[in-house]
Amino acid sequence: MLEKLWATSTGLSRRFPRGNEPFQMVTRLLEECGELAKEVQDVLRRAPQVAQYYGVEQELKASVEQSYQRLKAEGFIE
Repeated sequence: MLEKLWATSTGLSRRFPRGNEPFQMVTRLLEECGELAKEVQDVLRRAPQVAQYYGVEQELKASVEQSYQRLKAEGFIE
C-alpha cells in the first residue's frame, strides 16, 4: 500500500511540476487540512440529527458522558 502512496505522490509531482518547493507543498497540505476540518464539523453537526431520527439521543448522551468520565478519571481531563 505504501508503494502506491509514494507512486501517487510522484505522479502528482509530475502532473503538477510547478510548486514542488517545500513552501508550496506545505501550503497545499494546509489547504487540505482546512477542507478536512470543515468536513469533520459537518459530520459533528449531522450525527445528532441521525440520533434524533432513530430516537437514540439518550444513548448518544450516555456514550459521550461515559467517555468523558473515563478520560477524567484517568487524568486526561481536568
